Amino acid sequence: MTILVTGATGFLGGVTARTLAADGWTVRGLGRDLKKGAALEADGVRFVEADLRGADWDALLDGVEGVVHAAARSTLWGHAADFHADNVAPSAALAQACARRGVRLVHVSTPSVYNATGRTEQVREDTPVGPRFDSLYARSKWQAEQEVRAALPDATVLRPRGIYGVGDTSIVPRLAAALRAGRLPRLTAHTDSVCFVDRSEDHRSVNSTPGTRFSPARSARVESFCKHFNRSPYQEVWTDLTDVRNVAHAITLALTRPAPGVFNVTDGQAIPLWATLDRLADTLSVPRPARRVPARLLEGVAAVLELGARLHPDRPEPPLTASGVRLLTRPMTLDLTRARERLGYAPVVTPEQGFADVFAALRGGAA
Repeated sequence: MTILVTGATGFLGGVTARTLAADGWTVRGLGRDLKKGAALEADGVRFVEADLRGADWDALLDGVEGVVHAAARSTLWGHAADFHADNVAPSAALAQACARRGVRLVHVSTPSVYNATGRTEQVREDTPVGPRFDSLYARSKWQAEQEVRAALPDATVLRPRGIYGVGDTSIVPRLAAALRAGRLPRLTAHTDSVCFVDRSEDHRSVNSTPGTRFSPARSARVESFCKHFNRSPYQEVWTDLTDVRNVAHAITLALTRPAPGVFNVTDGQAIPLWATLDRLADTLSVPRPARRVPARLLEGVAAVLELGARLHPDRPEPPLTASGVRLLTRPMTLDLTRARERLGYAPVVTPEQGFADVFAALRGGAA
């Protein structure tokens, strides 16, 4: 079976293309970076240089039986026209071409579409979203979803939350740069509470304070988790993230066990964000964030910076955005019931494993 992967010279697309090739699929990888394309070729992926703006999809789909659309403009800032040209228009054209040719499509979207709903815990795929979004990126990805599902109702749409891993070009590098520069303040208050979230069995959150008792099995999981993510005297923000290998696994399932509709994808276990940032700082041998700044104050500063950037003719990305502050201060966990039941999805990498690999790569200079 021949699979076309868009965005193959990017982080997610590259891992997905290599994973599929290693599993015996015939893979064509679309991208614009010739150097990364050569590396894909060395790993058994046929590289096809292409710009998705104005791409001839019928020609690109010749001989293809399935498509993974992983390409996207994923920055939180920019011009609306660019987000439409990179995220909406190509997705619509690709879905229409897949419909004409009877090609299976797995479209990678984002749970950022939930950000403006006010819902933050166990968010389901049927949560009403829009018409307001917290970023042009989220709006464009929602519009792309609508175009895909209108053109190809049988398409599988995945919403992976916060993709990280070795080779990540966004989340960890940005946080590492902020830590190295000493620009990341502590945005949460002091607390004595400890929380552990595990949805592998009962899909519920468990909150604990000193003295709380758990069953032996639950206690073992709590202790295992705390071993990797040390307790902090600060209030925690519990959030779902997704190791890139889990996303590639979900994509493979969607290709082999087709299921139309929208599916959340995460590691299946929320992480303590600030404890993880502390661990990242330790790995980088830089000070942990200590200077506390109220989150609302920083959101206000970000709003002013965003206004200035919008008034600038080039619309440069401001050094701080309100959506970026919210990502560090508001929890977000997703319900995986639909993915588990219809795709047979179960994470193949735990957060402990995923971040251990990331930190090891950072120490070795490879991440």
